[in-house]
Amino acid sequence: MTQPQHRTASFILTLTITVVAATGLQAQSATPSETKTTELNPSVVTVPFHPTCLAPLRSMPSKLEELTQGPISCNGPYSEEIEIRGQGWIYADHPRTPEGWPTGYVGYLIHQATPVPETNLTSLLLTVVENGGGNADLNSIWHLHHNPMNNTIEPQYSIIGGDRCNAGGMRIHQIKGEVLYYEHAVSPYRLLNIDNVGPPEITQVNQLTRFREGRAWPKNRSRNFLGWPFLRTVSDCYACCAGVVVKKHDLNTHRSTVDRVLINSELTIDDFFERPQLIACAHDWFASIKDMSKQDPSPNGENRIAFTASEWNEKRNELTLACQHVAL
Repeated sequence: MTQPQHRTASFILTLTITVVAATGLQAQSATPSETKTTELNPSVVTVPFHPTCLAPLRSMPSKLEELTQGPISCNGPYSEEIEIRGQGWIYADHPRTPEGWPTGYVGYLIHQATPVPETNLTSLLLTVVENGGGNADLNSIWHLHHNPMNNTIEPQYSIIGGDRCNAGGMRIHQIKGEVLYYEHAVSPYRLLNIDNVGPPEITQVNQLTRFREGRAWPKNRSRNFLGWPFLRTVSDCYACCAGVVVKKHDLNTHRSTVDRVLINSELTIDDFFERPQLIACAHDWFASIKDMSKQDPSPNGENRIAFTASEWNEKRNELTLACQHVAL
């Protein structure tokens, strides 16, 4: 899975910031003018608040108490321009250094906006991407209450992801009642050690629940698949994405379980294993997981091979039988 590109557009339009009465969302421009020339998709995108307002949220837990004391103002002032990019992402670049070096950006995509009954608030479900100026795009999912009357937000819960193949690349699939389905990227190492991904770190202060996906990992990696060493065995670098896991997240209990595993169809056995002994013993097993009859197209057009959680456990058992006698 890939994140929306930082600079994408097919043409230039004038973005007019508007108010959508149906949802109670009040847009805010980055400058006093209400029109801005920017890169824009053909669809109309409403901006409820400036993206920079979200930047402090990832600084928790150091500011967790501060962020739960009351509404957070999104009135600025902000010098960063708002840009609408591919798929309706709302972005703002952080100011450059005095030498002109980029310092990153913050952006969000609205998945759901609904009125909160008997209030002036709007309930927003967002995917957020943040970059500090390097290669790492850090992802998170947020449930916020937005007050369009004074342009404030109140965080309700968050699912904090990681960097690229380390629980990055988050995307919301759908919401069914009180269950949120979302995906995040995984390396081959995480795919084989998928039962190690949990329980996640959960922090609760006042009304805010923080669910940290990126830290859901044994500190000493003592439960490695077949007891294989962590290093130089199965790929686990930040750029070694083998696919994604789709999680079912209960919005009442804030517990997640693996729903599906989606393997990149172009993944090779050399991308997966780093030792010749494993490449040899896993040859037939790896061919069996590249079952093109199980392809599941992603929203960005990539073909991925889908397994249910139980099917993937069966595949791991098959690899155990094929490689359990290999000495590393």
